[in-house]
Amino acid sequence: MYCRNCGNPVADGDNFCTVCGAKQKDTTVQEPQNQSSSAEPFTEFQAENRQNAQQPIHNDNNAYQQPAPVYVQPAPKTSRTLGLGKAITSVALSIAAYIMFVIGMIFVGELSLYEVVYLDLFINSLTFLLLAIGLAIPSLILGIQSVKLFNQEKNAGRKKPIPTLIVGLIGLADGAAILLGAGSFVLLLLPLISLL
Repeated sequence: MYCRNCGNPVADGDNFCTVCGAKQKDTTVQEPQNQSSSAEPFTEFQAENRQNAQQPIHNDNNAYQQPAPVYVQPAPKTSRTLGLGKAITSVALSIAAYIMFVIGMIFVGELSLYEVVYLDLFINSLTFLLLAIGLAIPSLILGIQSVKLFNQEKNAGRKKPIPTLIVGLIGLADGAAILLGAGSFVLLLLPLISLL
């Protein structure tokens, strides 16, 4: 007998096909006789070729198993806000660095009012300017990472996270400006150490 579903040979009395698993009760066709009938779904030659194409899997107990279905994992979805957290952190750090820079500049301004360099004013101005530099460096790094992420997504053909690019560029520019400004004033303050 042959299975009407897949055309593979089925033993007499089997309720299910060992290859496709289709129910065989009242659905099998007896082996073809010398006369060919157009009502048969598969000829013997077609059934043999089909059987060679679909070899069943055997386990240790010599029982037939269906091949496991192939699962194709979909491509990861990307969002327009991908990496926005880093970019916002970059801007927040640059704002904090800007505040430290302004406070440091207030102390530098007070230093310039006196002919003598006061140690507490010098330490305060240097401390706040170094804090501004310390906050500007991570702001600069996170801004650069946000721009790189935008370029990676653009080159991969996925959605471009434009908000990440814009906010990242703001953090990058602010961080760079504060780093240059605070760095230059620290370099101007260093010669004052000899006056202490």
